[in-house]
Amino acid sequence: MERYARDIKDGTYSPSFFTIRIPNNENYEDLLKGKMSNQAEAYFLHEYIHFLQDLTTIPGLSNIGIVVDYMKWATHQGKDGKLIVPAKPTREDGYNLWNNQMMNEARVGQGTIKEVVKEITNLKLNDSVVCVNKDQHTCLNAIVTFKDSKDNDRKYFIGEFAISESMAYTIEQIIYPNALPNGSDCPYSIVRLVCDKYLPGLSDDVIKIIAICDACLMYSFPGRIFVMAIELLKTLNYKQLSPEQIFEVITQDEKILATEHNKSQGISINDHLKKYSQFAAKQLSDYFTTSNYDKEKCYSILMLYEALEIRMQYPYFFLDIARGGTICENNLFKRILGEIGCPVILNKTEDLTSIFGRIAFLDQNETYDPSCFWVINQMYKILRYGCQQNNTYKCEMIDWCKKSFLLKKVKDLTTEGDNCFYSPWLRVSNEEFQLCAFGRFWRTIKLGGIEPISSI
Repeated sequence: MERYARDIKDGTYSPSFFTIRIPNNENYEDLLKGKMSNQAEAYFLHEYIHFLQDLTTIPGLSNIGIVVDYMKWATHQGKDGKLIVPAKPTREDGYNLWNNQMMNEARVGQGTIKEVVKEITNLKLNDSVVCVNKDQHTCLNAIVTFKDSKDNDRKYFIGEFAISESMAYTIEQIIYPNALPNGSDCPYSIVRLVCDKYLPGLSDDVIKIIAICDACLMYSFPGRIFVMAIELLKTLNYKQLSPEQIFEVITQDEKILATEHNKSQGISINDHLKKYSQFAAKQLSDYFTTSNYDKEKCYSILMLYEALEIRMQYPYFFLDIARGGTICENNLFKRILGEIGCPVILNKTEDLTSIFGRIAFLDQNETYDPSCFWVINQMYKILRYGCQQNNTYKCEMIDWCKKSFLLKKVKDLTTEGDNCFYSPWLRVSNEEFQLCAFGRFWRTIKLGGIEPISSI
């Protein structure tokens, strides 16, 4: 399972691109004005939880580094004016690209399946071996076996995907119960269902489910930690523990810490998180190689710094968000949103809304251009997945650009030729450099004159 887009009933969040997509037409500029439907707020809450997971957990921060490394490599694969896509790294390509891909697949676990979990029959560590640089790695995720609604035996691989989704879905259901259609058992309810089987009564306080998920996400392989956490809590009087105590028990247990090789190094989970946050900031800044993107570079660094500060000051902030009520009355949620903001929110008609937090205003009233994250997201899809059709690609930003050109009273490039609809990478002339967000970034990362050619 590629860790790319998490989803909740057609809403998605694209990890490391900070892009939320929501399948309705409501205006998210009204989010804090009390003018939106419960459904619209529930969609946003769920996806914003994923955004915060991206910035404040080990898997989220690690993935940022992995994606940037891939982009650095892929953008240098052009030859004779052509770049074959999807660009797939091999063992020999450096950057640990192939190694990271193999480990990442194990970390993520399985995606969404439709089967109903009627009865859980077993939970164990996955003993499959992943070989990286001649080293063998095992027990990187968990396997839960269960009976489905027809009494068929099924299995599901629990990793970061399932744990992240279980956490976001649980928060969503606490604050906006039944506002959205029910999610499938795997992944949205699987953590609770496993806990109900092996830790009966724990989910009577459902915030404890969030605590378990959040604690597992403080480690590189959350699925492995989930099994260890279940076994640990079995030995304790878990019903008497608060959600905060459960989080602390899992993140401070020496046996669990040893899985991250922290014990011998004397590194705490917080120190580990700081290291990953600093690395992710360095990686993100490498996207922005010219002064044209100084503001975007500065925002990216500040976004990670402020998110880390929130985690350090309020280690249980996800638990407090879950207790805080709806978005308009949730003081901690509003404080975080007001500080960090939300770079890209796309609704059903591809209208882009950005919520500019305090850190966005870098120079008096000037701020960064959030559309750059949308552009990078599209480029990743082209390079990683070869998502063209007959070597053409319709830019997702056409409608947004048309409105932007009208607002700024400048030439409407969407009516100038067909490149926006078939080949946005050709928008790299000096004039287009000032007007086209896609072409400007394509040229900035030295892909001007390079055309992606599909191998599919």
